[in-house]
Amino acid sequence: MYKVVHKNAGKLMSCCVNPDFHNEFKVQYLPNQFVGPVKKGTKLYVFNTLEDAESMIYQYNWQDTHEIWKCEVVNPSKKVFLAYLQRHIIEGFFKDGVIIDSMDVPVGTRSADMVKLTKKVS
Repeated sequence: MYKVVHKNAGKLMSCCVNPDFHNEFKVQYLPNQFVGPVKKGTKLYVFNTLEDAESMIYQYNWQDTHEIWKCEVVNPSKKVFLAYLQRHIIEGFFKDGVIIDSMDVPVGTRSADMVKLTKKVS
């Protein structure tokens, strides 16, 4: 599995394509330490393959501001929990290339209870 993180003032932070609702879910990742979500009942997101993670970086032109890390995860799942501006959390079954309730889920997205960054890839 692979994690895309935002480099911010020397910290490795979670990233999100919709910053309007991201702040309350923001997670700081530390290499070689398992990290869980900030909000109870939510999940962390990773990519199934390096190619899927790279695709997201290039899609949003994040090459200079984000990194990809190989990671270990706890309880990986194809089920993706989506957070909306209305602060409702719904569960949608992930299917590559599908738009769920108007939110585009990046191809290869997986959810997990905890993530540990193990090796910087790019």
